[in-house]
Amino acid sequence: ARNMDEAVREFLQESTENLDRVDRDILDLEQDASATQPIASLFRTIHTIKGTCGFFGFGRLEKITHTGENILGRIRDGKLAWGQDIGNVLLEMVDEIRRIMARIDQNGEEGPGDDSALLAKLAEILEESGGATKPSSRRAVPPSLGIGTPATQAPVQLARSAPPPAPVAAPVPVPLAAPASNALTSGRDAVAAGDNHGETKAAGDQTVRVHVELLDKLVNLVGELVLVRNQVLQYASTVDDPAFGPIVQRLGLMTTELQEGVMKTRMQPMASLWGKLPRIVRDVAMQCGKRVRLDTEGAETELDRTLIEAVKDPLVHILRNAVDHGIEAPDDRIRHGKNPEGRLLLRAFHENGLVVLEIIDDGRGMDLERIRAKAFERGIASEEALSRMSERDVLAFIFHPGFSTAAAVTNISGRGVGMDVVKTNVERIGGTVELLSRFGSGTTVRIKLPLTLAIVPALIVKACAASYAIPEANVLELGRVDVDDRERTLEYVLGSPVYRLRDNLLPLVELGQLLKVDKGVRALDRVNGELGIVVLQANDRLFGLVVDEITDIQDIVVKPLAKQLRDVDTFAGATILGDGRIALILDITGVAKRANLSSDQHDPADDGVPKSLRSFDEQTTFLVCASTGDGRYALPLELVARLEEFAADQVERLGDRVAVQYRGHVMPLVDVESLLGGGSAIEHSKRTGDTLPVIVFSRDGVTVGMAVHRVVDVFEDVSITDRTNGRLGVHGYSVVNGRVTEVLDAPALVRRGVPWFFAASREVSP
Repeated sequence: ARNMDEAVREFLQESTENLDRVDRDILDLEQDASATQPIASLFRTIHTIKGTCGFFGFGRLEKITHTGENILGRIRDGKLAWGQDIGNVLLEMVDEIRRIMARIDQNGEEGPGDDSALLAKLAEILEESGGATKPSSRRAVPPSLGIGTPATQAPVQLARSAPPPAPVAAPVPVPLAAPASNALTSGRDAVAAGDNHGETKAAGDQTVRVHVELLDKLVNLVGELVLVRNQVLQYASTVDDPAFGPIVQRLGLMTTELQEGVMKTRMQPMASLWGKLPRIVRDVAMQCGKRVRLDTEGAETELDRTLIEAVKDPLVHILRNAVDHGIEAPDDRIRHGKNPEGRLLLRAFHENGLVVLEIIDDGRGMDLERIRAKAFERGIASEEALSRMSERDVLAFIFHPGFSTAAAVTNISGRGVGMDVVKTNVERIGGTVELLSRFGSGTTVRIKLPLTLAIVPALIVKACAASYAIPEANVLELGRVDVDDRERTLEYVLGSPVYRLRDNLLPLVELGQLLKVDKGVRALDRVNGELGIVVLQANDRLFGLVVDEITDIQDIVVKPLAKQLRDVDTFAGATILGDGRIALILDITGVAKRANLSSDQHDPADDGVPKSLRSFDEQTTFLVCASTGDGRYALPLELVARLEEFAADQVERLGDRVAVQYRGHVMPLVDVESLLGGGSAIEHSKRTGDTLPVIVFSRDGVTVGMAVHRVVDVFEDVSITDRTNGRLGVHGYSVVNGRVTEVLDAPALVRRGVPWFFAASREVSP
């Protein structure tokens, strides 16, 4: 019974792979009906499945495949002309075969089912060609099934009474150093070749099927071996024994070679995924009444099988969107001087240690103005904020949950569900996704993925005595800052350090402070000497991660976090270091989001603010203020109604808000530095007894005060020189009077501090 179960599993796995080839053959025939190779391949595949399922007693499969085989035989013999209607029915037949085989894989039997409608369609095609419709009573039996029982002996009927096979994970082919024979495969090849009296191939296959569970176990064992290797290397540095060194080196070399070999067994070419996509494109194009050709490049590019599985659904969604919304109808394409047949290109290639997937269409492209209008309509961003955004930032709205510019909802897409899930799923496996589009010419979706998630090279850093790992693929460069000379090497904006890197302003994020493990004492105030700066990129944002120490680069084994911690997007997993300690693996995208540096965060706070209250020219007059930490920030002078000063005891607390009495009214106060994550001008005023400067922000008789630490001066003809900050409530940086200055988005800060302000001002007459 066990051998019979294995034979059934082998039949199911091989038949599934053959059916993938059937899809491609049918699509090839739709492109060229006179091609002989696809029809011959189709016939062999269906003939093989029919013969083997007849042996196992799968009657439904045998009846369906027998009728399909008769149709294909008549097409091969020139007695029936190929047409799209035949292709549609054959694809429907293939889908039904897949459903039945899935039922067999799950339950060990075909189960009841009504195939009469499908059989009627097949029979109708066969009758039109003058062929017989009755299935043959002869069952083709493989010469050998690899179970010790010749095919001519009666015991083969045990197939009907054999216990159902247990569900099994899909095995993958693993290359062998020497040819390996497979009796079941050889027998089927003999049948497929036309029942040539049991002749088999002269040489066996070059692969053997190994279950994924076994491969996963091997990878886990190699991972543990890598951890032991790292521990031995750590220990070797403390041992003064000349004989021990060569042994450790040999262990390291063999572990590395074994690791590389085992990891290759997990790698699969992109062709294993792309083979399923032409059918999807074809079906969606038919539903939309469009003509679309799918081309591929780099099908030999290899990727870890777990990543291939993880990226499959995002790819399918992107392709469906491209066909439904991107590529125009044939008549529209002709009017715009395009080929009536649209083109989709799938590319895969290696770049900087990553695998890059590109999905390129030559359709209508994305209308940036339409995206802006939809973003404004949904309240995601203000009109003025949208006008200042780059094309990349506008296109990023496509990944916003529920965002869709589709004029109508179809059964394919347009519901605003999907692209945000695409982005989330890609980022979950350590990848990134971005859009490039040109209206009228087409769209490119670019996905970047790590080669594997099991064992990856990583940079090990320390913050507050704890170790953390940063995947090497995220690291752009390393630097150091001399804390003792910080006044020369660093600038401060609202108490936050900024590093000048080749004339670019690089926001710095202190890892210990971000993770709240520094006990309130920042690294720049805690450490003497040098601190490490790891320059990282999250989407299109560069920032520097400040750490206490950069220790090493080593291969780490990625261990998943417990389910209770999987929603913490700052960490991608954990690993064990050579000294036996656990190190958390940083998710750089999550780190950027936590530090408010992610480019896909758009502040809805200034929505509905009149243009006169939030716009300023590229060069304008700024009111510059100093923070409690001696940083500088500025805002356009045209937004300032008045400057006032209040004594500290005039500031009153109303619940969780603060306010002052001003001209017979209660004026709420916004503490600018507190909102931006710095100090607090109000608390500083109360502590020192100094007067509190307040910038009065007014509209339609409604006022709000912006509390600052100190007003420096007014400077004319100032422009923003860098917009890479990305923090909420901040436009970017400028250099004013020789000092790095953060340019504030005053309306956004007012809305954050006093959410009702603009709604109230619209309801009050001047």
